[in-house]
Amino acid sequence: MRFSRATIVRRFGEAVAAQYADETGTIELSIEQVRALRLASKRRGLGDLVAAVAQPIARAIDAAAGTKLAECGGCKKRREALNRIHL
Repeated sequence: MRFSRATIVRRFGEAVAAQYADETGTIELSIEQVRALRLASKRRGLGDLVAAVAQPIARAIDAAAGTKLAECGGCKKRREALNRIHL
């Protein structure tokens, strides 16, 4: 399966995109690799739940206002802290 780099970043993160991207910006993954990435990227905790709600909102604000909220380093730190809380 062929994906754009932006799609892989959005679904699985920058680290995964950097690992699989070629010089053209496309990423070729087998079905088994996609399944493994989906399993590995399942939500782990409260931080992931909050991020699933907040990230689309941040991307919409970024598109409308020209900001970079979706790339906020503080968001990542808060997400990790919230993931350490066990419900």
